[in-house]
Amino acid sequence: MCSRTTQKVQNAILLILCIVCTLGGIAIYNVLHKESQHPMLSISVDVNPDSDNWGGLFTTTKFTGDILNNIVYGKGISNVTIKINSVPVKLEKAVERQLVSMDDLIYYAHQDAKNGYCNISFISEASLTNYICQYPNYDIRLINDVFEAPSGPQRHIQYLSISRPGETDLDRALFSFRERDGDDWITREDWGLSFSVDSSSPTGLRLYCTQSNGQQLGNLKIYQYTIVSEEQNLQWTVPHSTFIPILQNNTTEIDLDWHHLSNQLQPGKYHLSVWVMDIYDLSDKNLSHLYRHPLMRDFGSNQIYCVPFTIQ
Repeated sequence: MCSRTTQKVQNAILLILCIVCTLGGIAIYNVLHKESQHPMLSISVDVNPDSDNWGGLFTTTKFTGDILNNIVYGKGISNVTIKINSVPVKLEKAVERQLVSMDDLIYYAHQDAKNGYCNISFISEASLTNYICQYPNYDIRLINDVFEAPSGPQRHIQYLSISRPGETDLDRALFSFRERDGDDWITREDWGLSFSVDSSSPTGLRLYCTQSNGQQLGNLKIYQYTIVSEEQNLQWTVPHSTFIPILQNNTTEIDLDWHHLSNQLQPGKYHLSVWVMDIYDLSDKNLSHLYRHPLMRDFGSNQIYCVPFTIQ
């Protein structure tokens, strides 16, 4: 009689344990399922599809590499925030205050890709692996890799940019990373270019571009100008009508006019970002052996040159 009672008690205990485990499993599933209803990389971005102004350049010492402008907001991007414990914080400030790291950002993006909130692709630029994460209303580029300079030194580079959907290519030329504490560039094709300015004012300036020797493959042309105020964390794109060819082994003079920006450019220090492209013919038989060289995959056909100037 006692053995039967004991058996019934044991069966009852097992039944209770099964019920508890089942309910606990359902509860855990519901919690996980509920969490997966929201992206882990909870970034909010204001997007202006018609703006030609860049959202901002920021330099944080919390990203490694000792490079300038390691956080970049592209054209039409503003008010970039990330939720930390459900509280929106400016992304650049969250990084600087170490509320979020590059490892966190990459992990969150991978989890979002698994849960269907974004698509991730991988490309190589300047020998650095780039994570291109495409969310519904913005793209984010993340770099967390080691760069080995031609001279030998290695650097752990961390870089982040946010752009409008499909516009991550606009910041490709920014991979000519500049030293944080100087004017040296850690990646740069040698095109033999130097720049200077004259007659700078709130309405324009004269730009001098001197080319000598260099290792470009084709014809160098200027295709964009950007005025940058690091004091104000602002950028303005200078409109122009066409590509401007750079004279080889000579000096090219270019008059830039930005009357439409005169009320926005206050007295102070600026730099002019000159965007240059090496345009060459892929069908040129004299260059075909170069295109097949393994190092050509790291060849940069777009570069930015920063020219300082002052408005009195």
